[in-house]
Amino acid sequence: MKNTIVIVTILLMSSMIFGQNEFEPGIIQLKNGQEKKGLIQFLNETNTNKVFYKESVDSELTQFTPNQINSYKLDNVNKKVISEKLGLKAIFMEVIIEGKANLLLYKDENRDNRYFLKSEKSGLKELDIITRNEGDLQKGQFQLKRYVGILNFEFNHCTEMNGKTNQIRLTLSSLSKAFTTYNNCVSEVSFISERLNRTDYHTIFIEAGINFTSIREKGDRVRGKDFENSFSPTIGLTYVYTPTIFNSRTSLSAGISYNSVNSETAYFRNNDVLIGNYRTTKINPKTINIKLGIHYNLNKSKRKLNPSLGIFYINSRLLNKDSAYLRIDNEGVEEYLYKDFEIPISSASSGFAIEFSTSYALTSKNNILIKLGYERIGDFLDYFGASYATNTFYVKTGYSFDL
Repeated sequence: MKNTIVIVTILLMSSMIFGQNEFEPGIIQLKNGQEKKGLIQFLNETNTNKVFYKESVDSELTQFTPNQINSYKLDNVNKKVISEKLGLKAIFMEVIIEGKANLLLYKDENRDNRYFLKSEKSGLKELDIITRNEGDLQKGQFQLKRYVGILNFEFNHCTEMNGKTNQIRLTLSSLSKAFTTYNNCVSEVSFISERLNRTDYHTIFIEAGINFTSIREKGDRVRGKDFENSFSPTIGLTYVYTPTIFNSRTSLSAGISYNSVNSETAYFRNNDVLIGNYRTTKINPKTINIKLGIHYNLNKSKRKLNPSLGIFYINSRLLNKDSAYLRIDNEGVEEYLYKDFEIPISSASSGFAIEFSTSYALTSKNNILIKLGYERIGDFLDYFGASYATNTFYVKTGYSFDL
């Protein structure tokens, strides 16, 4: 338990250290005409009221509001935000498509997406659907697609959009396609938001390493105490899925690995009954571990160095029932540790793992990685009188590639 607390503390400290790295280089255009180049806070969902900036990694944070900024843009991520007035209030809006007609996104206080057109021809117009009464209470209400009329007027001199505005839906994908088509028709698209290029990641990890395992015996009928530590190689394969819906911060994973334990101690009995002349107790399970879990990625976007934290459920399948739990007599003869009591051995056990990993990007799709982790897995004996759970710390290195 103490070891578990130690590694959890290490992982939490690591998350605090790396989790602060949420800034990207960029430029801010102030309303007074000045420019500020430095590091700008990167958020997947734009804060509509403020943005944080610092000149360098070690500089103090400065907060800017829409009343102070005309726009800001990140260098390495296609993200641009401009300041606009909505009613009497200045807010930040995210630029989705930029050209002769700009598509803007604003997420309001209810976390609803609201879309806006901005152009020299139309000015700033909200693209929305309004509900109106029929005039007769018995007839109820109807919805008016006001955005269709606004886009009809804006797009009327583009032949490719003739008769197509009625087909446009009030969604990010549909509006983006329409604005892209229109801008390419009359001029060109000068900017496309990274939001439109967010993709799900499918990654395969091939890894190998060393397990450092200790046996934790428990019960009044154990047959050994103070087992020696086991050092054994491990190999594994892991699939990681990072869906866009989670904004690339949370990944789901499924993996399989081969593990073994080889630990011995002096044979022990807690009573005076002697059955045989035994000198050694040997715990030697060889397992295939199936691991399902969640990774929390400490970076919001892929960078050169990408740390993550993981927590997993483990289903461990025993491969060597006949030699997993042994006692050895003075002549070197091995037999089942609880042969006298005919204690059954299960084919599966379960446990959990926590892990800190860091990958280094060689290319946009290929990485090398290192993992540090802790696993606790129950034993395979179907016996209330004794158990031999394993605590394992591991170090792994490997290679990963995106499919």
